[in-house]
Amino acid sequence: MTKYIILGFFLCFYTGLHAQFYDIGQEASSTKWSLIEVPGFDFVFPSTYSHQAKRAVQQFTLHAPHATEQWKVKPRKTTIVFHPYQATSNAYAVWAPRRIEVLTTPPQDLYAQPWMEQLALHEYRHMVQLARLDRNTLRYFGWILGQQAVPAATGIFLPTWFLEGDAVMTETAYSHSGRGRVPDFAMPLRAQLIEKNTYSYAKASLGSYRDFVPDHYTLGYHIIAAANINHDTMPWETSLENISRLNSLRPFNYGIMSTVHLDKHNLYQEAMTTLTEMWQPSVEAKEHFININHHTGIYTSISSLSMLNDTTGIFLMSSLDKIPAFYCINLKTRAIKKIHTPGYVSGNHTDGSSGKMVWAEFRPHRRWQMNSYNDLLIYNDSLATVQRFALRKKIYSPVIKRDGSAVAAIEYTREGKPELTIIKGNASFNIALPDTLHAAMPAWTKDENSVFWIATSSQGKAIALTHLKNGATSLVTRYAYREISHPKWHDQHLYYLADCEGVTQLCRLKPEDGKMERITTATYGVGDYAFYNDSILYTSYTSEGYRMAIIANKSVSAGTESGSWPLAAALSDSLEAFKPTATIVNNAHTIKRYRKGKHLFNFHSWAPLYIDADNERIHPGVSIMSQNILSTMFITAGYTFDPLEQRGTFRTSLTWKGWYPEISLDMAGGGRSVTYADEKGKLWDLEWTETNAGLSSRIPLNFSSGPYNRGLIPQLDLTHTNIHFQSDRPGKFFEGNLTTLTYSVLAYAHRRMAKRDLAPRLGANLKLTFRHSPLGDVSPGHIGAIESRVYLPGIGRNHSISAYMAFQKNRPGDYIYANLISFSRGYESFIASNTLVSSRLNYAMPLAYPDVEIRDIIFIKRIRTNLFADFTTMKVNSSQNSYNALGVDVIMDTHILDLPPESSIGIRSIYRTGESDLVFILLWTINLSDF
Repeated sequence: MTKYIILGFFLCFYTGLHAQFYDIGQEASSTKWSLIEVPGFDFVFPSTYSHQAKRAVQQFTLHAPHATEQWKVKPRKTTIVFHPYQATSNAYAVWAPRRIEVLTTPPQDLYAQPWMEQLALHEYRHMVQLARLDRNTLRYFGWILGQQAVPAATGIFLPTWFLEGDAVMTETAYSHSGRGRVPDFAMPLRAQLIEKNTYSYAKASLGSYRDFVPDHYTLGYHIIAAANINHDTMPWETSLENISRLNSLRPFNYGIMSTVHLDKHNLYQEAMTTLTEMWQPSVEAKEHFININHHTGIYTSISSLSMLNDTTGIFLMSSLDKIPAFYCINLKTRAIKKIHTPGYVSGNHTDGSSGKMVWAEFRPHRRWQMNSYNDLLIYNDSLATVQRFALRKKIYSPVIKRDGSAVAAIEYTREGKPELTIIKGNASFNIALPDTLHAAMPAWTKDENSVFWIATSSQGKAIALTHLKNGATSLVTRYAYREISHPKWHDQHLYYLADCEGVTQLCRLKPEDGKMERITTATYGVGDYAFYNDSILYTSYTSEGYRMAIIANKSVSAGTESGSWPLAAALSDSLEAFKPTATIVNNAHTIKRYRKGKHLFNFHSWAPLYIDADNERIHPGVSIMSQNILSTMFITAGYTFDPLEQRGTFRTSLTWKGWYPEISLDMAGGGRSVTYADEKGKLWDLEWTETNAGLSSRIPLNFSSGPYNRGLIPQLDLTHTNIHFQSDRPGKFFEGNLTTLTYSVLAYAHRRMAKRDLAPRLGANLKLTFRHSPLGDVSPGHIGAIESRVYLPGIGRNHSISAYMAFQKNRPGDYIYANLISFSRGYESFIASNTLVSSRLNYAMPLAYPDVEIRDIIFIKRIRTNLFADFTTMKVNSSQNSYNALGVDVIMDTHILDLPPESSIGIRSIYRTGESDLVFILLWTINLSDF
């Protein structure tokens, strides 16, 4: 009986949790693709990346098998798609259609292992997780639903913290590094447990608007690691087996209870207690913090600390209620002022000298999502200006000379090779770095004729030195499996951040003798630092974010021993984890041409329902779905049945994103029927066939830069309808052909939003639409509309004002078009009009951040309200009417049944001025964009 209950639950919710199949974007249509086939994998990559792809394939195939050792399960053949033209670093394991997509450029804060080794363990572990579920009852569901069955069950029954925590466990236990051996990874949870105690399970796993909550990766890894220590066993395989069998309504929780006799709430509490005891500091650190007058009680963090001149520091500050902005501090008077709001600062890395500050800022390609760059920006304090250099390159961690005359940065080429870039004015030159290493975080030497940088290889991390004259590179320190970062030269010493007994501290050494010393004794970790006279400014982490502190520039201890990592060691021992050698076997892989035309169709999922993924709707019928590996062609085809009309329709939807314009084709055809009563009361049993075809072309242009997201979307839609009656009909019913053309353009500019924002604090959009029917058996005339929305800041924090204004003119022919613009809320039925003027005014504000729950049923994160006034004037022929409304929404942002997508539940009360009545409407939406 349980399985039948779960079956109904499954069919109702699985498409809601993963309705749209994952599309991270497209490469340029001119990209030539190549393929390497090895047992268990197909590697697809742009041809320009061939040299680096060979090594990436070797690293991936060497390390990925370790992700399968614990559960002895082997996933089906997996396609790995490499995207080397993206300036960001990430990877995605996707089950429908099955693939792993890798943004190949290594991050600047990479762990002490090569990027592909880390991804091979982490991302392939996700494929192993899903393969472990693809058995028993779930395998039968796969026969019914295709590849979407397992991720649907995962979204419903498996907590996100387990998926990510288990993958972090794998990258840690089966390597010499991994996030489990990185001090900054545990730091947010450590600070929270010691300074704020343990949050509820719901808050820890689902997040909060009131407080900063460590992410799923941190939470999941530490629950798994602590459970391993406390119980000498891990219950996860039993839980996965239960999910695959669908043998209870709470199979994950039931698996934990049957193994360790605790439910997930108590297991979480036990893990947090264990960690709190383990992480208590033996000696309380004494740090001198600098008050920057930020709003107390709101998580606020400082990063990107540097010096503009001898007395002025500069830093990036962000919080839950404000987007990041640069501030400067006069270190003599401690006066602080805001100087600039940037865009996405790459790596949160800045450097300053001689009244200038440099940073790299993310810049998307105007059309292709898998192409992006980092611009170089220079702030000039004396002029109070910011100069942007659009280099169209992937540059990272720029550092400026002492006199401000030149900048050094790390660059990754389109071929995936690291280089050292020196930029002076409008000129630049590059020095090739060893392409077997990952390069990060450069720093000028004392004479500024050479540059230090962080090198990462299979042997760990080291500090390297490259001479600008001859390009020769040597090592300053030996490779080690420990975290080192942020090198800077100052006063005869090379300073850097390093793992010291499990905490990131500021250290220094003299390259000539290799003597290392520790400078700081931060409780949880140092994030960045800068030199001020005989002191050092640094950022020190607390449970409320990084704060600025100051310390004398002197050694506090000799030696910089790294941490012992008891959690990681215990995991490796319990799993008897194999430590892979650092040697990559140089296999000669054959590179083939990947022909895009031969791989357009990839039917991966189907269902005994018609799944309208774009509109997130389910209809009776059948459907089949295709998405090719390059995410350029999407197809949904099937048959829908209308129980009310007792008729069916065949449907096909195709979207092509491989060219500069996106093109969509939709076709539907079938029988229709309805009973109609005319003006005299006569009943007509109408039957007809209806065929609809639509062709749409749009160009989603992205012009975002700085703190604003900007775009322009021109679109052309052509629709054709044919109606043929098979019964007698009243004369007013149309029969024949109708072809309609719609032209529209949408322009928008919105300021980035902070976590607590309900809408952009500044922004506007404008949409123009025109529709007519030049072909067909009737002439419905034409209609045009202009719509605009403006966003402004409200009175209080995270309050928002939005104003909507629209005008529509409809010139009818044989019949009149439906309205294109919004109507006043509360009026559901209204006729089309000749002229329509509509305006809306909204004031949205948060009311409370309660973070309260009814266990396993609902978790309430935020309560908010929206006050609105709507005004609509409609003119039909010679008559004119007004439809006005005043209202208020009260909405709770919640999570239902511990499911990851956030649900907004509320009630809308509307006073309709014309009818002098009060209307109440239930509101419910699910936010799938963040899931």
